[in-house]
Amino acid sequence: MNNLEQEKIMGEIKTILNDQDSTNHINKLLEIEKKYPNDVVLKQAISQTYLRLSKNTEALKYINDANKLSPDNYAIKYTLGMLYKKFKKYDEAISFFKESIKLNSKFKEGLNILADIYYNKKEYQTSANYYQRSTNLDKTKNNLFA
Repeated sequence: MNNLEQEKIMGEIKTILNDQDSTNHINKLLEIEKKYPNDVVLKQAISQTYLRLSKNTEALKYINDANKLSPDNYAIKYTLGMLYKKFKKYDEAISFFKESIKLNSKFKEGLNILADIYYNKKEYQTSANYYQRSTNLDKTKNNLFA
């Protein structure tokens, strides 16, 4: 796919997601997917839209498709982690979150969610290590939670 097609798809996605009436977002995205079945960004947008609708099984299908197309994408790994966390499959979630920060060592959100999971598991030292790595990356108010 060339840059012009990619820009067109991105523009269509933004237009749809910026529409105040969110009831048709998923249907419109699925229509675009018929034209561009192998677009990673579109698959991510569909997955995120299903997540917002609490349709986690559908979200998982699309993010898995995106992962097959782009296995080195840290954002996809993070979304997979979030879904597995929702399914209460914490070991799988941890694995995907770890992959996300392995692919992007400056991804503080991945570090923070790992710290939170380990804190809830009462593995305080591991939790503290992830929080420390996060605060080393970002000492601003935006990362105050860590």
